[in-house]
Amino acid sequence: MGEENAKNPDFEEIHELLDSDLLQIDEEPLPASAEAIAVNKVLETNHETAGIPDALLRKPYSELNITPDNMEIYAGGENGAMTSIGDEVNIAAFTNIGYGYNRNDDGLLVDTNSNTVVVPDGVGGNKHGEVASNVACHVSGQMLDRPDLVKLEDMIQGAHHDVKEYQKNNGDEYDNIAATFVAARIKNGKAEFVHAGDSKALMFRGDEIIYESSDDNLLNYIMVRLGKTENEAIEYIYDVYGDNARPDAILQDLGHPDPVTDFKTGSSNNGDLNPHYHIEDTKPGDIIVLASDGLTDNMDTETIMKFINERLAKGVALNVIANEIKKEVIAIMKSGTGKFDNITIAIIQVK
Repeated sequence: MGEENAKNPDFEEIHELLDSDLLQIDEEPLPASAEAIAVNKVLETNHETAGIPDALLRKPYSELNITPDNMEIYAGGENGAMTSIGDEVNIAAFTNIGYGYNRNDDGLLVDTNSNTVVVPDGVGGNKHGEVASNVACHVSGQMLDRPDLVKLEDMIQGAHHDVKEYQKNNGDEYDNIAATFVAARIKNGKAEFVHAGDSKALMFRGDEIIYESSDDNLLNYIMVRLGKTENEAIEYIYDVYGDNARPDAILQDLGHPDPVTDFKTGSSNNGDLNPHYHIEDTKPGDIIVLASDGLTDNMDTETIMKFINERLAKGVALNVIANEIKKEVIAIMKSGTGKFDNITIAIIQVK
């Protein structure tokens, strides 16, 4: 440990955090059971509503009624690239097991009634990450049955509380399930975003980045809390806590027992999330990408933008572009230069 980076009592909570078991580590997942993939467990009672209007109280999963004509959900499974066409957007999306994994912990929800897309990513270092992403998808789907009343901030809080309720009601095997979450809604000339964790939201207009989400991980926490550059923060983490430290450890996600909700002060919010909410004006031709970190750990932002823009300029269809991204990322994983993971991406083109 470097003397200059010895533990600083002014930031005691950082060291408590690093020494605790509250960090969510996204590692290679454990084998999934059939009942976990299907999410056959059922919540028996209603629970905390996190300020959600009474009209939107969630029902147990056995009573979910998703309208197939306007909503597609893939959670704990996978699909090929699909295309949905709405009044304001075209959407191409897929979720795939990727390479090196024996199950898909990602989820995907596309609702064409409200032009809403949700991408949760079950934290693979915990058991049954696919259960957490499945819960998040189905709870979001149920709430989107009333898109006129649903705020994205309410949706993510509702999913967070449902994941925690699932932990509580289904035994030790499920007591630490967790998922990251990113969602976007494009309506009436506006794009709304909400996220927690390290799944990515990206909006670009030609070669210009309009919005890019930041990750709720230890690296960004140290950068904000201690005012360090990225390289300084990485050096600090490894110098203080050794070679096994994880700068990418997640500090806020669905199901986290006590998410760190304010990186500037290090405070939490009594178990609630403090999701990142953002809104932008849209213009025809804008591209919005939602993705799990299986994409963003293997392709940086500039590469993703260039990949999509070059193909759009040649008239390639969105679903074809999505499939080509999948093939490219899997090739990177197989080459040994990338990170093994599941892959989920939604490409949204504003009309």
